[in-house]
Amino acid sequence: MIMSAKVNLYCCGGTGINIGKHFEQFRDKPVTGFANLIPCYVDTSRSNSRDMAEQHVYHLEGLDGNGKLRSQNTQAITESVLSILNQFKPTEFNIVLHSAGGGSGSTIGPTIVCELLSRDVAVFVVMVGSTESVIELNNTIKTIKTYEAVSRVRKKPVAVSYYENAQGLSSRNTVNQDVRSFITLMSLLLSKQNEEMDTADIKNWLNYHLVTSYQPKLTLLTVDTSEFAGMKDVEATAVATISSGNMETSYDSMVEYHTVGFVQESIFKDINRTKAIHLSMLYNAWDKIHANLKTAMDEVTAKQAARVSRSNILSKDDEVTDNGLVF
Repeated sequence: MIMSAKVNLYCCGGTGINIGKHFEQFRDKPVTGFANLIPCYVDTSRSNSRDMAEQHVYHLEGLDGNGKLRSQNTQAITESVLSILNQFKPTEFNIVLHSAGGGSGSTIGPTIVCELLSRDVAVFVVMVGSTESVIELNNTIKTIKTYEAVSRVRKKPVAVSYYENAQGLSSRNTVNQDVRSFITLMSLLLSKQNEEMDTADIKNWLNYHLVTSYQPKLTLLTVDTSEFAGMKDVEATAVATISSGNMETSYDSMVEYHTVGFVQESIFKDINRTKAIHLSMLYNAWDKIHANLKTAMDEVTAKQAARVSRSNILSKDDEVTDNGLVF
């Protein structure tokens, strides 16, 4: 029997835990062709992990959430990262799942990623942004900038798959399902059961700066490039393709690095795929995502500046007591 590779899934904050707990059903029950995903839950609050086994949860002592304020528990999170990684020791490949718009996950996630990169440990990020409120929009922008800074500090690519909760678009449940589907594809890629694709191939794909002319930076990891098709300066630096049988494995453009792995046809049927899966590292795609978010924030700022303050309903004739009572 072929042993599945173990892959830690660090589920950070409420969003990370709520999405990631779906994979709890597969703990220690690896499926042929897929990696053995190991969910690890990390949060500043217990509210999202009360039903999880204690040994699988790291709760930062003395804290009870961030209330969407990213800076509130930064020191405690930074001081806890070594303890977190001691309890949940990194595997050869790791996935960090969190929101960008919340307070806890958007800080815990990048802190873990930065530490893993400092150890030269392979890590992928799956992140859910939000434009449903001003504070979530602002947090999302700051989290994206954080990963750009982490890449610069560590001098390595930071590969982030991005999803977004936005008013009028896909429902939150749909977004969560899309995230789970992507993690499943990553589990397929990282299983170490794909013919013609070995560990070095995947590491070179992730660390494309070692095998291509591209410099390391924050990079979009995606299976859907349609949004960026034909866009100037947006290029795939490296592509990892999963195929089966006689499927066409060519990418739609020449790339500097391309690795292909083959799986059983039954697996493609199980995940409802009829064509080869291309996991692309898109260079400069984050410029567009950031620009769109910044435009939304600029519109908010303009509305705030134009807001007319209402008149004070208190008058000079009102007698106000020291505790605010008016008689």
